[in-house]
Amino acid sequence: KYNQIEHKWHRTHAVSEALVKEMARLAKKHEVKFIVAKISGGHAMLDFAEKNRISNIDISVDLNLTENTNYPYDVHPSAIANQKYADKLDGFLRVEFLG
Repeated sequence: KYNQIEHKWHRTHAVSEALVKEMARLAKKHEVKFIVAKISGGHAMLDFAEKNRISNIDISVDLNLTENTNYPYDVHPSAIANQKYADKLDGFLRVEFLG
């Protein structure tokens, strides 16, 4: 519950958007490639990135599949999920930045 209250009071998503926008600006200024990659949650940050012409990709995996979690110990992503994240990101980076 506290997280919900904090989100409302402190406008945490707006802060995240401002930080991403500034990081993208600095990256461009210094000729550094910058990308926003979503691994979980909603699409708000990807929508923000798209609207601001920031390279972005959704690399999330289905965490309802047991193979993608550390179940039965916890629900964090497993080594399999991490490999899937890496593979998706690698493919995107090769196309987006290496041609």
